[in-house]
Amino acid sequence: MLYVGIDLHARQFTVNVRNESGEAVLRRQVSTAGDKPALFLAEVTRLAGKDGYVAMLEVCGFHDWLTELLPHCGCREVILIQVEQRDQRKTDLRDAACLSEVLWINRQRLLNGLPVRGVRRITPATGDEKHDRRLTQLRRKAGAERTRVLNAIQHILRRLNVAQFMPVKGIQTTKAQQWLRVLSLPPLDHFEMNQLLARWEWLDKELDQLEVQIRLRVEQNPQAMLLRAWGRSWRWPSARASETSSVSARRAAWPITSVSLHDAGTPAKALSGWDRSPNKAAFWCDSCWDNW
Repeated sequence: MLYVGIDLHARQFTVNVRNESGEAVLRRQVSTAGDKPALFLAEVTRLAGKDGYVAMLEVCGFHDWLTELLPHCGCREVILIQVEQRDQRKTDLRDAACLSEVLWINRQRLLNGLPVRGVRRITPATGDEKHDRRLTQLRRKAGAERTRVLNAIQHILRRLNVAQFMPVKGIQTTKAQQWLRVLSLPPLDHFEMNQLLARWEWLDKELDQLEVQIRLRVEQNPQAMLLRAWGRSWRWPSARASETSSVSARRAAWPITSVSLHDAGTPAKALSGWDRSPNKAAFWCDSCWDNW
């Protein structure tokens, strides 16, 4: 069996291959363009023989295509890790060599699924979990952008001391938007206000479309429908995560997508669906829960 360390970048990835004795038998930089990765991995498969090979690479924002390609090219197992401390003096060749060395030294424990001190292993997300995470991130970004737009509008009103002339108390009303469109402002402020109002209207449409997608995903999730029927606050991944010991193992046990039920005390901006009203199911991903 061969042990492959891969340092992935956007235009190329660096590979260091070790044999059973720990000696480096292949070092190469491969372009990510076209079918060059598949051709190189086919060469590694021929070199490994019937025993195959195991690959280790660092998790990054664009590793999905490679983790999906490796199993189709003879890789027995793909090990994703998160490096906690990065060396300031490092090169691609050093990183690939370090990954293959860590993989070869701890091969027995890693292949058996056991924890290794100093190595934070990442559990890859499934296809549905990736879809739910992307959908939730889009909803979170759109909500944050809408909040920034509203804050910018209120800043203009306060800077010009005209907020007290608003015909209604809240700015997020149809009457307030109509008043903002006809409000007399200096030329530059009037131009900025029109831009902000246009972005506000566009973001509301985007949020409505995202809410529809979120509802469809929740209706396809039996756990989400069960929690929706309960009508009380509870976050289901914690029960499953408590069965594991280490913090990294608990985080790995959490599913990427989680559905929570929040009461009226939850901030409206934290809710992800159902018009941000009380006692409604909020669609969450694990990263959004950590950032909240």
